[in-house]
Amino acid sequence: MFKRSLVLGSLPWLVFLSTPSCSSSDKKACEGAEKCACYPNGSCDVGLACRSDVCVNLNGAGGASSGTFDTKACLACAEGACSSEASACKASSGCEAITSCLLSCSTDAVCLSECAKGATTDNVTKSGTYQACAAINCSKDCIPALSGIGGFGNGSGGASSSAGGTSKAGGSSTSGGNSGIAGSGGGGQTNPISGVNWLTAVEDAAPSTVGVNGKLGVEGVFYAYADPCTTASMQWDPMSRCVSGTMCASDSTGANWGVAIGFDFNNVESVKHAWNAGTAGVTGIAWQANVTGGPMQVWVQNMDPSFKGTCSSMNCNINAPPDGTSSASPNGQFSFASMVKDVWGPDADSYVFDPANISALQFKLPAKPLETSYMLCVGAIGLVR
Repeated sequence: MFKRSLVLGSLPWLVFLSTPSCSSSDKKACEGAEKCACYPNGSCDVGLACRSDVCVNLNGAGGASSGTFDTKACLACAEGACSSEASACKASSGCEAITSCLLSCSTDAVCLSECAKGATTDNVTKSGTYQACAAINCSKDCIPALSGIGGFGNGSGGASSSAGGTSKAGGSSTSGGNSGIAGSGGGGQTNPISGVNWLTAVEDAAPSTVGVNGKLGVEGVFYAYADPCTTASMQWDPMSRCVSGTMCASDSTGANWGVAIGFDFNNVESVKHAWNAGTAGVTGIAWQANVTGGPMQVWVQNMDPSFKGTCSSMNCNINAPPDGTSSASPNGQFSFASMVKDVWGPDADSYVFDPANISALQFKLPAKPLETSYMLCVGAIGLVR
């Protein structure tokens, strides 16, 4: 069981904190400062707050709060629900180094993205497997809500619409969970701005009634899907918007293409509608994600014209390479003007991307030559104006 600093994830909304490793001789020097024990009276240095006897910075990098939660409950859940994964990580000499690095970065996204560099595949896999297990089994204790860009709702509301995804080879999709407005970080609708407009997410939905969503024509639904082989071990957690499992090795036929999280821009009661980015004044897409087992790809998909803008099928997208980027960073963005086509092989059909006929976003982890453990979480989606 970990007794040192532990972070699972690489975004501020998936942060585990524990009491820092101060010996009795230097305890006084480790009181009141960030990541150190609180003062005996329960206070901390200026700018810090005492949470579970640890001084933490609730502002974080970029001005977004990392949220508040009971760190002891979080660690207890992770070590109990994921005991084999925790033991495997501890037994691998470099695995704990990755998690310690993540903690030292606080909410610095650039720093977080560097933590696994130079690590062995075994260490990254064990760390990612532990992260994935904790994200799915301990999301209630370990995933606080972000402020400003949505977060995870805990209120009651209508059931989220189920939806399907697409890929060259097809695959199965999973969707579920109840979505509510309470806890969304939104409090009603707001007007879009010039720049990145972060959609308000409530578990696996982006309801039109909160934030900038409705003003930009968004009634969004998140879901996960994979190739038939990978689907067997796929685990989808709608509350955290995380998918994890073991990805099957790629094959010569292209049947094993990988796994993805999809996002329908306008899905009303399981009926998908084409979304017009031009009408919304949107010129590009931004995202914040957490990924192990990458690289991640981000693709914008057009609805097949045969549906005439409304589709109730599982797969509504044109069966040809979509547009986007094959080398997406966990936190990034692109403009529609700078997108490139996915590569499906020399015999694949193609088409000209139409921003007035967008069906869905695809956050994809492509299959690799070897079987791979993975975790993919979508923290936030932004629309650039």
